Amino acid sequence: MGDACGPQEATIIRRGPVEAGSCRTTCVEAVVGPAKELHITAATVGAGLVDRQAAEAYSSIAGLLAEADATVVRERVFASSRCGEAVLAARERSLGATGAVTLVDGSPCWGEGLAGVQLQAVAGADVSPIAVDGRTVGASYELGGVRHFQLSDLRASLSTGTREGDAAAMFSLARRAIAAPGLCFSYVARTWIYLAGILDWYAAFNRVRTRYYTEDGVLGPRATAHTPASTGIGARPHCGTWCTMDLAAAAEVATGAPVPVHRLVNPRQNEATSYGSAFSRGLAFRYGGLEAAHISGTAAIDEAGVSVHLEDAAGQVERTVNNVAALLGTRDLDLGDLCSATVFIKRAEDEPLVREALSARAPAFADGVFVQADVCRPELLFEADGVALKAVG
Repeated sequence: MGDACGPQEATIIRRGPVEAGSCRTTCVEAVVGPAKELHITAATVGAGLVDRQAAEAYSSIAGLLAEADATVVRERVFASSRCGEAVLAARERSLGATGAVTLVDGSPCWGEGLAGVQLQAVAGADVSPIAVDGRTVGASYELGGVRHFQLSDLRASLSTGTREGDAAAMFSLARRAIAAPGLCFSYVARTWIYLAGILDWYAAFNRVRTRYYTEDGVLGPRATAHTPASTGIGARPHCGTWCTMDLAAAAEVATGAPVPVHRLVNPRQNEATSYGSAFSRGLAFRYGGLEAAHISGTAAIDEAGVSVHLEDAAGQVERTVNNVAALLGTRDLDLGDLCSATVFIKRAEDEPLVREALSARAPAFADGVFVQADVCRPELLFEADGVALKAVG
């Protein structure tokens, strides 16, 4: 795998976790020359009034953004459906934000409220908004010789009335959003996809995704790129459609070509494409003196594609963490390099056990956002995803 722009001096700065009320905030700064990326997670760690939780989360976020003079380029909120308006009101008060945000019905394990906020921001780089049909859906910026494209809340403007129709509208909008700057799906490194009632139609969703990827040469006989890393999880968008998607794409500034990527392969876990799901277990690429590894939603699935440790949440956590560690290890990264993470738990009562297990083994996961959600198989109790960053010089 090549470095898109040659080596630059890069530094990773980790801050937190800092607790304020029921909110725990972490920030990882990736500094490349005069610019930097910020990966901020504000996660709630206990029940409380949503107005207070949201105010605490966004107050912490606003302080970090102001200190760095940074601009938000991607933002995702997990909150129970009745709390969305309160969270967005707190966001507006703290950030004055009008950019794209993905609002997912991702309840905390204790019931109603805010589970957490994840966002990415940049400082020292010019940020350009990306709009489709008059709606801002993301932003682009240059860092480390790469033009980065961060898109949020790609979905049908109104539900088509069917799940497959909403999925097709989502991918169609994504295609148009990245086509404006001259890209296609072969430039996409990462997707995050949230599907209402995932267990009822995951196979149908996969057929829609496969069709779009085949048309763009990501799959099939014309394939020229790896399938993106991806999370597909059971969570309903607050907007009322069946699904929504965030994505990250990248192009070399010098050539306009897709950034060279390396597919992460774990010999202890089969490839998702073997059972009809079009994503890579992980993808890594370099920009400036940084290596970024995007870890897909990962669960307790073995080398034969079989779910393991059935009805054993602790066993599934251990196998999942081992799978993630193996993927990162192929690029000389480890669990300590994670800069953001999301933890999905099927059964709310498993949350204390899961948090304790992760705190001992993978603190970066324990500091992530915990969401109660269905995973893509009914027997899976736990899934986690994340992004890791390392300065490689």
